[in-house]
Formats: sequence, C-alpha cells, structure tokens
Amino acid sequence: MNLNLLVLEVDGGLSNPRVLCAVVMWTALLSVVGALGARWVRTRNVRAVVPVAVFVLLSLVTSRAQLVIAEALYILTSLGGITGVGFWGGPPVWIAPVVASSVAFGVWLRTSAPALASGQRRGP
Repeated sequence: MNLNLLVLEVDGGLSNPRVLCAVVMWTALLSVVGALGARWVRTRNVRAVVPVAVFVLLSLVTSRAQLVIAEALYILTSLGGITGVGFWGGPPVWIAPVVASSVAFGVWLRTSAPALASGQRRGP
C-alpha cells in the first residue's frame, strides 16, 4: 500500500506560473460576469442591484478563489500524491476586480453609445 502523500508550500506571487494562470482565469471569469451584467442592465432597462451585488460578491472572494484555482491546478497537473498546497503570500487581489470593472464599463458604454449618439435616453 503506497501512501506517498505530499503537501507543497510554494510561492504565491505572480512569478509562479500556476498562480499566474489562476489570476488570469479568475480575471476572465469576473470580466465575463461584469460584461454580462452591464449588458443585461443596459438592454433590459432594469435596476442594477442584482448584477452589481453579484459582481461585488465575486470581487470580495477574489483572494480565496485565486488560491483555490491555483491549488486545483497543482493537484490536476501533478502525477499524483499531492494532497494540498500552501502558498507563501498570495497573488495581488486588485488585478481581477480592476480589469473586470474596466471591461464592464466598456460594455456598458458600448451598449449605450447608440442611444447617447441619437439623443435618446435609455433606462430609468
């Protein structure tokens, strides 16, 4: 019975390729949520409470989500035996919310540009 279990302690900064990949993946997911929320608000003429609440909630869990994704990448890409990964430090928490907010704002501007150009006012 082979019980070679391994717990790793690794650098949690962006110099670690798996952590960098986790940051990119979380930023992409958060950007999609922000863009869909901005588009939903502009095309349906509804209040932005639900999309903004979801976006803020996901932004608040950014730190933990990035580390969970990085740990999953370590476990999935190992040849077996890794049971857990600890990180020294962690990736910057500001990257995903800033990029996703910029994407959402760009989508909101893009969907509202025709109405603004023609002088029509959309939404409440």
